[in-house]
Amino acid sequence: MIRTSKLHLTLVAAYIIALYPIQADAGPVSLPFSESFDTPSTDALFSTNYAAFTTTGALTRTVDAGGILRLGSGTGNPATTWTSVTPAPVPVGGILINVDMGYDGSAGTGSTSLVLGANVINFHPGYPSPPGAFRIDGLGGSGNQDMGWIPGLGVLHHVEILSSPSGLFNIKVTDGSNPANVYTTSFTNVGSYGGQVGPSAVGSQGAMFDNLLITAVPEPTSIAMSLVGMAGLSFFGWRRGGCRDKN
Repeated sequence: MIRTSKLHLTLVAAYIIALYPIQADAGPVSLPFSESFDTPSTDALFSTNYAAFTTTGALTRTVDAGGILRLGSGTGNPATTWTSVTPAPVPVGGILINVDMGYDGSAGTGSTSLVLGANVINFHPGYPSPPGAFRIDGLGGSGNQDMGWIPGLGVLHHVEILSSPSGLFNIKVTDGSNPANVYTTSFTNVGSYGGQVGPSAVGSQGAMFDNLLITAVPEPTSIAMSLVGMAGLSFFGWRRGGCRDKN
């Protein structure tokens, strides 16, 4: 009976792990955090040259002479391979993420992706049906969505993500070839706020990244107090100026 119970518990644990894989925390970084990938690097030296990043899964990471991070092929759909950092401490006001993302492989064979806590966002440059096929994997996510335009292959497209402690992630993608083309979407997953952030690979090699910037958004109360302080200084200056005029 005891042996049977132990076997049963082992099987249950294995089943749970299969459903909810354990994710190692990425390297903690203070905000603001900025990485422009200015140091060319082979995969063997990536962990030395970019020590802030923690890589999950088997993933080739190189930085070319032009300062572009290029990832090899990635497994999974959703993604299971990425190289990322984690904000520490987690801001209480919000987190703003800016990054340039692209893909120069064959259209439809892979994507450019970004891990955001327990979620991964993906889009597919060069893919026409639906155009761009923007997808959000994980809780609160969605299947492939029409971006309204097809992101060009071999182009870095600008992505801006504003996340709040409520778990709301507002996403904006701007076409790197034509800034008039903009795609916006959002998802909500409170479990992803303050989690790891970093380039990810899905499918064939070709994902490319540059100019990762993660900043803290001030608390609304801090902004209000700052405005009150500025108003007070302005009033004090006006009072002093008024007194001088009267004298």
